[in-house]
Amino acid sequence: MGDGTAMSRPRLGATGPASRATAIPLDAWLPRWREVLPPALVDRSPTRLLAWTAGAGLALDVGIRGGAANLVVAVAVALVVAGLVTDGRLASPGARVLAAAALLPAAGLAVRASPWVTATNVVAIVVLVGLAVLLS
Repeated sequence: MGDGTAMSRPRLGATGPASRATAIPLDAWLPRWREVLPPALVDRSPTRLLAWTAGAGLALDVGIRGGAANLVVAVAVALVVAGLVTDGRLASPGARVLAAAALLPAAGLAVRASPWVTATNVVAIVVLVGLAVLLS
């Protein structure tokens, strides 16, 4: 190498054919999002879901002012579950069963109970609805 012979690797800044990278089109690197997502998820309008969410948010806002254990909070949870089920966001039957099961601790919120029972009901609702969304 010190004898003046050419090196087998191209040098930095070399302009020969060995130093040029072949051009790979961008389409080969990035997946097309319409091919990755199912067509139903791409084309669906979220208007109904936004309406259900606005109703549930309004009911929850009114309900929380009276404390977590009241009927209005239970109605807000029922609106969230109804919105998820009727809008078709919960595709699998297991997800729909979990969402429906969240209505049982929500009904417990309508009954005045001690704070620790209210806290466990809220945790159960969050876990059941969260699992339903994850399983869908």
